[in-house]
Amino acid sequence: MSHVPEHIQNAAFEGHMATVETLKASLGRAPTHEETLLALAEAFGDMMGIYAGSGAQPHQIDAVNRIAQRAYTTMLSKIMAHDCEGSA
Repeated sequence: MSHVPEHIQNAAFEGHMATVETLKASLGRAPTHEETLLALAEAFGDMMGIYAGSGAQPHQIDAVNRIAQRAYTTMLSKIMAHDCEGSA
C-alpha cells in the first residue's frame, strides 16, 4: 500500500487531536509531546493486537508497520526541513 487514502489521513489527524484533548482534560494542562506519543503508541499496540488476533496475515501486519514507519519518517523530514529552513 503506497498511498494512504485521505479519509485515513484525516482520521489519523482527528485521532491525534482527540488524544491531545483527552489528555488535556485528564491532566488539567496541555500534554507534552511524549505523553501524547505514549498514549498513541499504546492505542497503536492495542489495535495491532486486535488486528493480528482477528486473523490478519503477516503481510497485512507488515503493510501497517510500513505505513507507520513512512508516516514517522515523512513527519521527521518535514520537521527537519522546517527547523533547518529547508537545508535538511
